[in-house]
Amino acid sequence: MFPSLEQIGLLRDATVNRFQASSEVRLYLEVHYGQDAKPIVLPLPVRTKEDILLFLKLYNPEKEELRFFGKLFVKASEKPSDIVQRLNGIAGFPPDEDIELYEEVKFDPSVMCVPIDTDVSFQSNQVVCFRLLEKPKEDEFSMELYVFEPVSTC
Repeated sequence: MFPSLEQIGLLRDATVNRFQASSEVRLYLEVHYGQDAKPIVLPLPVRTKEDILLFLKLYNPEKEELRFFGKLFVKASEKPSDIVQRLNGIAGFPPDEDIELYEEVKFDPSVMCVPIDTDVSFQSNQVVCFRLLEKPKEDEFSMELYVFEPVSTC
């Protein structure tokens, strides 16, 4: 049903041997648990040649934490603006919630994310980081109005 630790080790060894021996390879095993805390087997998603895999990370500003949040298959032609509602649903946010999307471009020694251009299509295996758009709290909100008078230089 689930791969044994021995099988995972064999997969790791095969992957490392395929690349340079000094390369570090990180493997992730995603396990879903039922209400009885036992692992459950989910059916594989139906994929077509137009589907690409995105890895999702959610940023929690209160904890200042970026954590793996799952994966999502999207059409290669889809743009970031097309998946905002789905991301909100996955994260449990209201469907019309404003979120910011970033791409993780560097992981080690520290994480670096850059804003995603919402008009450009995704690339396979892209790591998409997202967070709620920070809105000013009412007690922190202030606005200053400046009035500029025209200056005559005569």
